[in-house]
Amino acid sequence: MTVEEKIYALWSADATATALVPAASIKPPGKYQNLAAPYIIHWPITLNRPRTFAEGAANAIEIGTRQFSIYAASYTSAEAIRRKLIEVLDGNHGGFNFHFQSSRFVDETPDIPLVLIAADFLVTSA
Repeated sequence: MTVEEKIYALWSADATATALVPAASIKPPGKYQNLAAPYIIHWPITLNRPRTFAEGAANAIEIGTRQFSIYAASYTSAEAIRRKLIEVLDGNHGGFNFHFQSSRFVDETPDIPLVLIAADFLVTSA
């Protein structure tokens, strides 16, 4: 299973998550047009580094940092999605570990009715 497939599977399995953002609106990078908010685009923002390090009693292989860009109609909505994303992903999930690192408010442009919050996760595999 790829990281992208794992993210989709985890989000799809949580009914309160899909109530905030439908699973079909969680996308890897691409040239999308006419996506209805809210939606999440995620991609690696660091190169994959096959670096092994100790994590508890086991070794883990660092895959890299992945950014999740959350687009919503309001800050309140984007923040609720950000909190749910952390709840769903942060932790060990069957061979993949998602470690929440940070998030930031990126943009709110008056002529485009979308708010963007970005959240970063370090991703490792067992």
